[in-house]
Amino acid sequence: MFKWGLQRLRENDPSLTELDLSNSDIGDEGVNSLSDALRTNTSLTRLRLDNNDIGDDGVKILSDALRTNTSLTELYLGENNIGADGAKSLSDALRENTSLTALDLSYNKIRAEGVNSLSDALRENTSLTELNLYRNKIGAGGAKSLGDALLENTSLTYLGLTDNSIGDEGVNSLSSTLHTNTSLTELDLNGNSIGDGGVKSLSDALRTNTSLTELGLDDNNIGDGGVKSLSDALRTNTSLTKLGLRKNKIGDEGVKSLSDALHENTSLTALDLSSNKFGDAGAKSLSDALRTNTSLTKLKLSSKNIGAEGIEALRAVLSQKGSIINTVIFRNNEMERYGERNKWAHKKAREAVIAILKIGNLWDPEDDRFEPRDDDSDFEKFLHQTGSEQRKSYFFQSAKELWNTRHDPVWWTEAEREEAKRVLEENKLVQTCIASHICDNKAILMEVSDPTQVFCSSYCQFMHYTGAPDLRGMNVEQIKRALS
Repeated sequence: MFKWGLQRLRENDPSLTELDLSNSDIGDEGVNSLSDALRTNTSLTRLRLDNNDIGDDGVKILSDALRTNTSLTELYLGENNIGADGAKSLSDALRENTSLTALDLSYNKIRAEGVNSLSDALRENTSLTELNLYRNKIGAGGAKSLGDALLENTSLTYLGLTDNSIGDEGVNSLSSTLHTNTSLTELDLNGNSIGDGGVKSLSDALRTNTSLTELGLDDNNIGDGGVKSLSDALRTNTSLTKLGLRKNKIGDEGVKSLSDALHENTSLTALDLSSNKFGDAGAKSLSDALRTNTSLTKLKLSSKNIGAEGIEALRAVLSQKGSIINTVIFRNNEMERYGERNKWAHKKAREAVIAILKIGNLWDPEDDRFEPRDDDSDFEKFLHQTGSEQRKSYFFQSAKELWNTRHDPVWWTEAEREEAKRVLEENKLVQTCIASHICDNKAILMEVSDPTQVFCSSYCQFMHYTGAPDLRGMNVEQIKRALS
């Protein structure tokens, strides 16, 4: 594989844009040959050299090549023997290189000294957007260097610092940066011995930060006090969409604080609370929050302290909830199945929406936003853009309103609706819909003071007020006839 890849690099084969030489035992000598080829190659964009026994000497030669190479955008050097000297060589290259956007140095030995060199380079480099330093023993000192650099750097969007022993001191330095940094969107701080004090600093930053969308705090020492600070921040923060709190020390009080915040927060879409210490009380608090929360789509929970009452409370709400498409809950197959049900429902809604867009000549089959995937954020952004003439059309407005109904039980199968109704009756939660006398879809989880004044489904409301026909299950031709 190595000789084959090296030969194609030397020939500057335009079809070779990605090369994976991980686990090839090439060492510094192999890197020397690769570097010679990279100096003249103009087609390779991604190079993986993980686990190759590459040391500082090899990285120095590779760094020299990066000074002149203008095509490589992603470089993976994880699980090698790179130390502070190797990091310095890379840093010197980053001051001149303008094409590299992603650099992975995970599982090496660069420590704080090496990070100091990288941090100096980040002050000048404007192309690097992703930097992974997983398990490099950078400590609090390394975190401080990075934090200082990010006060000036405006290009880095992802910073991975898992398992680096930065502690509360290191988090405090990074948190100070987050008050002003506007480019960082993902911060991975898993496994760093962070306690409540460090989370308080992060929480203070989240009150003003508007760019961070993903925050990883798994496998730390965060307890109820830290989660309370974080929850207070979530009440006002509108940018964070993904929060990882797996394997901490969060009890019932912490989950209650977080649940109270979820009643107000409208941006968080993914939450991981697995392997914590909360029990039935925490599960019930979270269940109450899920009834009204409208943004969460992915939820992971597991705790050996949750008993039958907590499980039933979660089951009652998740059986009715149409928005959560990905659930992993104490390996409970029934509740995980609700996520699969919702995923298929969203797919059916998406197909109906695309059918309407096709009829209105508003659908571009080459646009990857229309490709089905678990995360529909790009598709949703497209449907909620405003300003162009096409978005004033009847077809576009109909598609937009129909997409807003994707969480409704009307998209479930009849058997799935019957199951949800049965769970409602078991938990004495059945309420009445204003259209129940003309509709077979029974009211599902309407938390309102006077349920007789609302529809159980925004889809029903959409059809009632627009006069639109029921488009579920129709193909393009059938929808065309129905709308004509």
